[in-house]
Amino acid sequence: MSPRLENAMAALNGTDSKAVQEAIVFIAEVAYFNARGIKSDIIPEANEERLDPGQLRTLKCVLCDFVERDPFGPDAGSAINVLSKFCDREMVKTYQIWLKRYVDHLSPAAFALGQTLVSLNNLGERAITGESFSADDFGKNFSDAVAYLKRQQDRPSIE
Repeated sequence: MSPRLENAMAALNGTDSKAVQEAIVFIAEVAYFNARGIKSDIIPEANEERLDPGQLRTLKCVLCDFVERDPFGPDAGSAINVLSKFCDREMVKTYQIWLKRYVDHLSPAAFALGQTLVSLNNLGERAITGESFSADDFGKNFSDAVAYLKRQQDRPSIE
């Protein structure tokens, strides 16, 4: 990994809000380029980051740790959005756990709840109803989250 990417990952452990936000955007562009091969117009330097599968796992772990450290923090939703760029079905269970947390502890995490819902839907989980999502429509997002979790709870377990 380049020093810039290592610095971005380290910034996620800091308290400088602007540095955290910049790190999240850079990591998002790197993840999207590596997962989909789509070049970034926002941060062209992200296109120089060629990560192997192990490095991509490390990047995902850093983002998951960031969310877990402060799931109700101001940047948790942004980190969840970045995680969705990895297009990783293995994240479904983690997203389900986070969605339940956000439903159970609602008020401080409206953005994170919405981003988790979108991440699940993007992985084929049919979490959003009516084929539409708006970050501003908290009522619908909350209702969709509750309905999705209920469907998961009612599904027979496969053992």
